[in-house]
Amino acid sequence: MGDSHASVFHWIKKHDMLLNYCIQRIVIVPGATAQGMVNPNTKTNALRIFHESLNEFPHNLTVTLLLGEVDTGFVV
Repeated sequence: MGDSHASVFHWIKKHDMLLNYCIQRIVIVPGATAQGMVNPNTKTNALRIFHESLNEFPHNLTVTLLLGEVDTGFVV
């Protein structure tokens, strides 16, 4: 799951990289940010989309969240 940076998981699956066996589903919300997920006026609705996607995953699945460098470096 993640913002547009999470598209790297599509590349991994396409090129049959080592982690391909564990990538079950990719959820991308372009423009998603950590700060935006707690903003009720956000335009991306990333938190809702991620939450709904998590409800569809098996409960024993490991989830990776990938956000961009600016978001993780300055906001988180």
